[in-house]
Amino acid sequence: MIQSAAYEIIKSEGVKEGLQQGMQQGLYEGIESLLKVKFGVEGVKLMEKISPDMPVEKLRAIKNALEMAESVEDVEKLLE
Repeated sequence: MIQSAAYEIIKSEGVKEGLQQGMQQGLYEGIESLLKVKFGVEGVKLMEKISPDMPVEKLRAIKNALEMAESVEDVEKLLE
């Protein structure tokens, strides 16, 4: 069965969107875990300022900065 070019484009876009959402969700959950492990309940409260819909680049930057953060205040400054 031959599929149309339009179908292939739509399918390709759907796959890209799914991968994007998967990366966002994974980073979001990773950030939540890091906050919990490093700073406990106070860290997890910061999740209110982080959205799973943020661009992957921003979520990745938050995660990377969080790995080096030494206090909840450091993370709060990052999120401002």
